[in-house]
Amino acid sequence: MGLYNFFQGLFGKGTTGYEVEDRVETNQMPHVPRPQVASKELSNLTRSNILGQSRYYYRNDGTLKELVNNLALYSVGGGINVQPMTKNHEFNKQAAKLFSHWWKHPEITGRFTGRQVLNFISRAYDVDGEIFIIKTFDPKTGEPMLQLVEAQQVKNPEDQDGFESGIKFDEHGRPEAYCVELLNGGFKIIPADSVIHLFNAERASSIRGISTFAQLLPLTNQRTELLDLTIQKARQEAKFVNALEQHSDDNSISAEDFLNNTSDADEMRKEEEQMLFESAHRVSNTIGGTTVSLPSGMTIKQLSNNTPGNTYLGFAEQLLKLSSCGMMPYGFADPSNLTGVSVRMVIAKAARVISERQDIICEVMTKIYQYYISCAVVSGLIDVPEEIQNNMFAVSWQCPKAVTVDYGKDEKTDLMLLQNGAKPIEDYFAERGLDFTAEMEKRIETITAVKKLCEEHDIEPSAIIPALFSTK
Repeated sequence: MGLYNFFQGLFGKGTTGYEVEDRVETNQMPHVPRPQVASKELSNLTRSNILGQSRYYYRNDGTLKELVNNLALYSVGGGINVQPMTKNHEFNKQAAKLFSHWWKHPEITGRFTGRQVLNFISRAYDVDGEIFIIKTFDPKTGEPMLQLVEAQQVKNPEDQDGFESGIKFDEHGRPEAYCVELLNGGFKIIPADSVIHLFNAERASSIRGISTFAQLLPLTNQRTELLDLTIQKARQEAKFVNALEQHSDDNSISAEDFLNNTSDADEMRKEEEQMLFESAHRVSNTIGGTTVSLPSGMTIKQLSNNTPGNTYLGFAEQLLKLSSCGMMPYGFADPSNLTGVSVRMVIAKAARVISERQDIICEVMTKIYQYYISCAVVSGLIDVPEEIQNNMFAVSWQCPKAVTVDYGKDEKTDLMLLQNGAKPIEDYFAERGLDFTAEMEKRIETITAVKKLCEEHDIEPSAIIPALFSTK
């Protein structure tokens, strides 16, 4: 058997190493390919086919779409807030204000907000396995902008060599340039310094990404096919058929006249066919369904369809669970059958998956922040104090609050940590999508207005402040 596998690997039909592609070609268990670097195993054709199938099932399969959208929803939420972390407070405040204003519409077409861009990034990471972000400028205003490029747009140029899967590498495997297919035709070579390539790398030798649910596509296809058969059977059973038979009598056409095909027989045959058709039409209009008119001596025999069997529900549920492996837990999309302990385990795993996705997005956001602040410094929008010249890009990101089961309990814990000084008030506001500076300004304006009213009415502020926070 070992010798057979050796010669099969040398002279037999090659495989891609991805079941979703090999089963389409052979419809059988594929032979395991010889180990190679990831770029050799994942050819451009295989990657393109998997990309097309991933997008197809994302559009048409509700379970996959729910899992992908949930991960983007809980990872991005209302947005990810910037928090510059240099030692100069004034610079941090100005940098945060400039970046937050620019982030409202950072995309070059002007159609998408920063939050929408992050949602695109998260979904593309799961469905396409990668996305390219080009650091560019607005040709009219010169303002720094971002351009999103999808996976199918990066490919090898037709008139240049040295590119592999649309990327040119140096001798150490470091990207030097990317070849992007323009929407209006043609190609454009973009330096690697101007491109942020976020991709799902399965191995250290991976140069392009692949969908996070590529291994789930065969199971998803089987589940979809089984569901289609079930729906087809239900439709067939919903249609009842009425058989309208003709009984022979003295006025019926005789066998001799029928065989001789006389003119009288022909006329009588047409009259009987017309009568049966009209009768069947009246029956269908009266009781519904489908009515079939049968000549004398003919009957209808219905063939029963035993699909699906008694094991359908368990089989379908198992396929659903397997179709979510490697992504968000299936129970997060359908928690109807979960118990108390199971809910906590599912939420805990989902929180880990969401936290990992947020870390990936924050790494991309840091690169975007560095690009914008560099442009802002060059254009004179912000001055960098000398003491932070070497640390001007220090930044952290405040993501949405982690998903949890006990929101009330966690809220009390946050308040207790806030009162004890164990949690910064900036983090408390940022977790709820609020800006610390804006919230403090609101409170200062409120206190100023209260003091002014107290002076006008000759009232001590200490006498009215408790009433402002009373819940009675």
